Amino acid sequence: MMNSKLDWKDEEVKCIEKRLQSLKEKYISIFSPSEETVENFGLFLSVYKDILADLRSLSKNNDVHIWFGKILYHHLLSKSVFIAHFSLEMYHCLEGSEKKTPEKLKKIHVLIWSVIIFSVFTLAFDDVVDKSSTRMGHPCWHTLHNLGLRAMDDIFFMNDAIKMILKKYFFHDPLYTIVLEIFDEFYFMALSGQAMDILGGPNDLSYNEFAEEYYFEMVALKAGALFELAVKNMLTAVEITDPHIQKVFGETVRNIGSLCQVENDVLDIHGDQAIRKAAGTDIALGKRTWPLLMALKKGNEEQKEILRKCYGKMDHDKIQAVIQVYDQLNMTKMYGTYLNKTKRNLMRDFNTLPDFIPKDTFTLLTQSFLEDLKTII
Repeated sequence: MMNSKLDWKDEEVKCIEKRLQSLKEKYISIFSPSEETVENFGLFLSVYKDILADLRSLSKNNDVHIWFGKILYHHLLSKSVFIAHFSLEMYHCLEGSEKKTPEKLKKIHVLIWSVIIFSVFTLAFDDVVDKSSTRMGHPCWHTLHNLGLRAMDDIFFMNDAIKMILKKYFFHDPLYTIVLEIFDEFYFMALSGQAMDILGGPNDLSYNEFAEEYYFEMVALKAGALFELAVKNMLTAVEITDPHIQKVFGETVRNIGSLCQVENDVLDIHGDQAIRKAAGTDIALGKRTWPLLMALKKGNEEQKEILRKCYGKMDHDKIQAVIQVYDQLNMTKMYGTYLNKTKRNLMRDFNTLPDFIPKDTFTLLTQSFLEDLKTII
């Protein structure tokens, strides 16, 4: 782990509060969260500070909690805050008022932060393994501060930090072992998705149903599982064990997570000028991505031949040839069509939930998040 004194001042830890506040205001402008959620946002920030203090106490080193805060700040994008808002709304809508004690509320916020930290672990690990340079238009953590593979120390620190945090706040709670099992289950799912990504699926560059099924199974494990983890934690916290509710909620939010991976694949080559300027490495590394899948499915024989000759080659001209094929197929428009179709399916799935579930709330939350994704179209 780097010595944070080299380039980061202690007071800059507070920057994360400004990031959270600005993202919160953005989402409030799109949908109307419950008053309880807005009021509890202060507790959300307070728990973040407590977690940093806990890590400082455990590590006996002031630099550790500063560096931890910097990693969180870098990864705290719209997706993380959506997970937090969705989880908070879910808890407040489903938990009885008599059970909302100060102690329970703090534990709920600890669970949410643990999921956010888990997302940092899985996404940063994925970026290192994939040799990615950007994620959703932002530089990957391992590309900063000359970290390289040393970022793996930070990544596994985040994973171990989750265990320490859960032990501190849940050790004497009956939920402790259940929550640990849930995190272990999704940790294994995330690594399974990563393994599928490394193995790459079909070896030849041709489209078939297996290739598409393989891709979406992989992204469901890599990205979708993160959203499902948040939902499963909240359902467990409010003691809802109905298999149908867990299945519908889980599958629905898993599709939201998968959509994030599709967006990331598109942003690797398409987006606004600033993002395009920092293009990713999926093409050069021969990654199995959504744009490649769609190009093989929709392209003509000439375009497919260009992909077979140029995809996965560390050559500037060949990379540009692949991008030209994507542009010819209007990949961003294709993504917009896919986004709208996914949105309709999500709304349909929410409508199958029982009547006591406030479906309108979750519909608005999801719509606000999907509106954010539309900014790249």
